[in-house]
Amino acid sequence: MTEPHSANAAARIGQEKQRDPFFDNARGLLIILVVVGHALLEVDGLLARYGDDIIYAFHMPAFIVITGYLARNFTASDRESRRLITGIIVPYIVFQLIHEALAVWVRGATPTLELFTPRWTLWFLLALVAWRLLVPLFRQLRYPLVFAIAIAVLSPLSDSIGSEFSTGRILQYLPFFIAGTVITPDAIRTFQRNLTRWHRLAGCGLLAATAAVTVVLVRADYLNHSILISRASYNALDMTFLDGATARIVVLILGAAGTIGILLITPQRPSYLDTMGQRSLYIYLLHSLVLWPLRYTNLAPAWLDTFAGNGAVVLGSVALAAALASPPVVWATRGIIEPRLSWLFTQRE
Repeated sequence: MTEPHSANAAARIGQEKQRDPFFDNARGLLIILVVVGHALLEVDGLLARYGDDIIYAFHMPAFIVITGYLARNFTASDRESRRLITGIIVPYIVFQLIHEALAVWVRGATPTLELFTPRWTLWFLLALVAWRLLVPLFRQLRYPLVFAIAIAVLSPLSDSIGSEFSTGRILQYLPFFIAGTVITPDAIRTFQRNLTRWHRLAGCGLLAATAAVTVVLVRADYLNHSILISRASYNALDMTFLDGATARIVVLILGAAGTIGILLITPQRPSYLDTMGQRSLYIYLLHSLVLWPLRYTNLAPAWLDTFAGNGAVVLGSVALAAALASPPVVWATRGIIEPRLSWLFTQRE
């Protein structure tokens, strides 16, 4: 961040040349599901009811696994720490303040300066900071994934976990992030080389099975949205430790199955999905502002709760995700999502 602008540009160009479209395509698919899931959550109807639970069973686990893989070499060096500040912490603060301002302006909420209980979708940014800082610690463990699973299952015993600092999700989604960090590039290359049409069909089957099991468990009242979002303690969910731990393990299994399914169907060649994956942070931060009225006001027409209306929400969400990754939107919002803050740092490198 202390280099001249031309050096920064050259570094970005070099990085883009080395990017693997496989992961960007996967992130493109998943960021679409993020937008669709958040939109469906705010309407009623059969498709919204079960489609939303299906999406929440695996879309964030898969996104987090990929995030963990891409952050597997994090060491908290000067350069990485600065990127953490400019690429995650500053955008978090900016968008937290925007959400606070909207709440005051539109809903008449009491003005507050609440930075540690993230608004709506912003929990993921706080979680990213925590997970990345944990990478060097978990790298010292012989069985990091075992420890992460134990933390995910045992942490909901505490009533202290929840939305503040995103502690509930940081701890309960931790196994997916750590799983990403232990995957090796050789394993990924082998996986990609061996992908065939039959593997993609198997991926579709695995996703269908994940969806079917999720619907069955939701209809049986064994799982619900509160469990699937991996945030609350067992007491808050009105569950005993045995029931809660079993449900948590089921959620981990569904997330793992859905992640494998997504990776099996992900295309390997560059596409617009690839572009959306590269710009997933723009889509993630901006879509909540577009969907804000759907969540916090009564402006949405009642027909959105019909099956056709649910379908329109899905299609509109896909179009919204694609639009938010477009060059004009990226150009207009780059200053708040990828701010240049070299003046903020010491001159070390």
